[in-house]
Formats: sequence, structure tokens, C-alpha cells
Amino acid sequence: MTSNLALWDTITEQVIRYPRADDEPVAQLDPRYQVLRIVKEDKPEVPEGWGVRQRLAVDLVAGEWRWGWELIEPVPVPPAPDWRTFKRTLLGHPAINALLGGGMTAAPAAAISLPATLLAAAGGADSDDFRAAWLSLRRLDLVSAELLQEVRGLAINCHLPESFVAALGGTVRPDAQELGQEWVDADGALWVVVQARDVDGQFLPDDPTTPERESLIWEKA
Repeated sequence: MTSNLALWDTITEQVIRYPRADDEPVAQLDPRYQVLRIVKEDKPEVPEGWGVRQRLAVDLVAGEWRWGWELIEPVPVPPAPDWRTFKRTLLGHPAINALLGGGMTAAPAAAISLPATLLAAAGGADSDDFRAAWLSLRRLDLVSAELLQEVRGLAINCHLPESFVAALGGTVRPDAQELGQEWVDADGALWVVVQARDVDGQFLPDDPTTPERESLIWEKA
């Protein structure tokens, strides 16, 4: 026979086994223990794709130790990056073709490498080479603010990796969090997080009372 009762230890705040196999009262029970009634809820139907786990909760007011259940909502699967649409749209864009044409005179290496580095990034390679070619063309004012926002919007809508979207530039500068962190401003300039120093050249420490990292500072590369 299994007891439908349990004990709550008011000192350790833990549930312990009821010392009897039946539900009869315990003689001279220490007042530190509160008797709880075990309430077992029926397991719910689980929708397809969902999970379920048991949830134990103590209700001291009701004098119950509830054995309940909790449905676990499935974690949304992020959409796969749509590199195909991004590449086809970008490389077929009249403004991009005009940009590459202008770049052949001002920055031929960057203009030639941009399509190749884009294909490499789409294949899983690091986006650094693409960023270098893209920045070279931006610094020559070949990428208008309107085109930049259009390309960024396309990259976001195609669910491309955040590192690639960041390489396009034009985002709000984030907080400095770690050495070597990079950011490209709206003018196409690359900034890097470095160690902050005072006027005497000494490294600055972080202030534990603030969320900012006083020891780090953005510096134009």
C-alpha cells in the first residue's frame, strides 16, 4: 500500500516521504513537519511537436503536493538562409552592376573580388573578404545610402547570418563588449574595440557598478 501523503520539512523546505504506508496520522509528529496530500494530475494530451514534463509543486496553503504536468512549446526553427535569392537579386541589381562597373576603374581588385567573395560567403566561408571588398567600394562613395539600406534589408529578409549583415555596415554602433569586436559605420569605416587608456597611458579598469565596459573603447581602424 502506498501512502497518498507526504511531509513538508519547514526547516529544510523539502518534501520527504510519509513515515507510514497508510494514510493514518503519525503519532507525536514533530511540529517542524506539515502533512501534505499528494494530488496527481492526469497527464494531458500532447500536441504534435510539443513536449511534456512533470512539474512538482508544493501548495502550503492548500496543504498539497501537486504532481502536475507542463506542456513544452516547440522551439521555433529559424528559417534557413536564402542565399540563392540574395545572390540572384544582388548580382542582377542595376545599381550593383553600375557599382561594379565604376569600381573597375577606381578599385578594380575590389570590384572583381566582390562577386567571388559573395559566393564564398554563401558557401560558408568567412565574410571578412566580402566585407573588405564591400568597404573598399563604399569608401569610394560607390555605394549610396539608399543602396546600402536596400541591400541590408534584402539580407535580413533572406535570413542571412548576423555576421554577414553586420559586414554590410550601416547599423547602430553596439556597446563595446570584447577586444577585437568590429563595427562598420554608415560611411563604410571599420571600427574595432581596443583597450581603453587614461591620459598617462594606463589601462582603465571596469566599474563593477555600471553595465558599461569602461576598459574598452571603439577606435577607427
